[in-house]
Amino acid sequence: PRYQGDTFLLEVPGGARIGPRADMTVWTAECHAGACFGVAAINDDPDVRAVVALDGAGARRIGALGRWGCAGLETWREGQTWTIAWSEERVVGVAALDLATGAVTTVRIPTDDRECAPLRHLAVGGRHGLVLTATRSGRAFVPIGPDLRPGVPEPLPPLTGAQQRFADLGDGVLVADFTAASGLQKDRRPDPDGKLEYDEVWSFTGRVGVLRPAPAGWTLADAAPLPHDGEDGRMAGGYAVHLLTRPGHAGVLLAGDGLPSAFALLRGPCPERPAP
Repeated sequence: PRYQGDTFLLEVPGGARIGPRADMTVWTAECHAGACFGVAAINDDPDVRAVVALDGAGARRIGALGRWGCAGLETWREGQTWTIAWSEERVVGVAALDLATGAVTTVRIPTDDRECAPLRHLAVGGRHGLVLTATRSGRAFVPIGPDLRPGVPEPLPPLTGAQQRFADLGDGVLVADFTAASGLQKDRRPDPDGKLEYDEVWSFTGRVGVLRPAPAGWTLADAAPLPHDGEDGRMAGGYAVHLLTRPGHAGVLLAGDGLPSAFALLRGPCPERPAP
């Protein structure tokens, strides 16, 4: 999307500005050894995305990522490498930034999406990769190696929701597969003044389960409905889904917009057995 903005570096904890204002919007950033790097939209040409370095001397471009006509941006860090992935028509772009040298390497991976490919970063079993439509049969996990070469796609079981959230559990991947819709709907009957008003409407369906990775195809286990599955209503914005994990624990939070929120504990420590 076209956007005009300014970016500043601020001192912590005082909040004083470091260096001059940068005529760009930095959408995401990673800092290392006193310098920060980011993915930015440049004010002079907002459709262009670039990797930039920001420090006390200001901002400078160190790598070009081309023109983006699609939304979506995923990043992750492995050691001194910051990896950036984004969606284009029929292609996913991946760039690696060496945080020590500032060198940028870029590749493009073809996909079977005719338009903008939805993509999600996923770290599982010490591997990093992207969940995207990589095969004609559906979505797959595509490992991305340190050299940016994509590995063999590992098909996922059918995910029927319009949205997904993923979280690594160590022995599997927690997945929330859901469709959260909201919008405005015109009243069928006019009010006493003869006017038709719009009401906010929402609907929600979803399930949660554990994906078990396997090269020949992942499997889905322990699938169960999410709270508020199958519900809909008016005068509210519906639910946003957040997966929460820490070692030995996992849960899902449904944050309501004008609705009561809900939390479900999915994994926790086993209760201690009483002493005999």
